[in-house]
Amino acid sequence: MAAMIEDRYLRTEEHDLEALLKLPADTLGYAFARNLTDKGFDPDYFRKREVKTDIDYVLMRLRQTHDIWHVITGFDTDPVGELGVKAVEVAQTRRPMAAVVSCGGVMRFLLHDPENLGKVLAAVSAGYQMGIKSKLLLAQRWEDHWDRPLDEWRAMINLTPVTSLTPKEW
Repeated sequence: MAAMIEDRYLRTEEHDLEALLKLPADTLGYAFARNLTDKGFDPDYFRKREVKTDIDYVLMRLRQTHDIWHVITGFDTDPVGELGVKAVEVAQTRRPMAAVVSCGGVMRFLLHDPENLGKVLAAVSAGYQMGIKSKLLLAQRWEDHWDRPLDEWRAMINLTPVTSLTPKEW
């Protein structure tokens, strides 16, 4: 990660979803583009920020890779899946805001949707364990290797996606 911070490695061009959808179906690029296209998401949704400091860089890289993390981890983009991804972020970055969002999300389900609390706690637990066990997601140059198979990526970073896990309430 230190090398990426020093290099200030960032994706500078917009995503070409049409080109990514022409890749083989087992690749990261295809899975990323398919996920965004199927959900009608803007691949460049997160606002760009000026990068002056190391913290600015890390925050910008988190924005750029957030949707990739969903694909790599297997977490959906629904509220439960978002909390799972935030738990990965907590485990890997110890970023206070990620912890606040995770805790706030658990509280929201506890108070307003208690019948789904088990799913949320399973997602947070699975995400945190993923984050501890896998290599640093933020330190990957995903965009340089869109054509790499998703399973190969996961093996390289020692990550078992949530779809391979079997929580009772998933």
